[in-house]
Amino acid sequence: MLREHILREFDFLAPIINGDTPRRQGVVDQFNMKSGFDVMILSPKAAGTGLTITSANHVIHYTRWWNPAVENQATDRVYRIGQKKEVVVYYPIVKSSRFRTVEQVVDEIIQDKQQLASNVIIPSKDLDIENEVLGSVGVH
Repeated sequence: MLREHILREFDFLAPIINGDTPRRQGVVDQFNMKSGFDVMILSPKAAGTGLTITSANHVIHYTRWWNPAVENQATDRVYRIGQKKEVVVYYPIVKSSRFRTVEQVVDEIIQDKQQLASNVIIPSKDLDIENEVLGSVGVH
């Protein structure tokens, strides 16, 4: 549906990269070589592995993935060495005044998971493991 809308609105056929796409890197290379406005549609799982899309500067996660790490990996494809533009990431969320939508629920779950991960996972540079161990065994 998205590809058809882009074709009607902008008069070009956006390439799609998903699990069925052969020669993904060739599709990305063609996208990276074009100048001006262009669009490429990627599934989060397919986009999150081994691609470098440095000519992109707008990322739209039009469907949320339940795992924030998968979304982050997909977004990181445009933050590779060679990126010269500011990158903007969008998360369109359908809202209703009568009920919570699926997008709202998934967004809340993702935010909760990200908050939990940031509270549980501490960068090793912030840990003073050596002093903690030595203090625990009485050598300090």
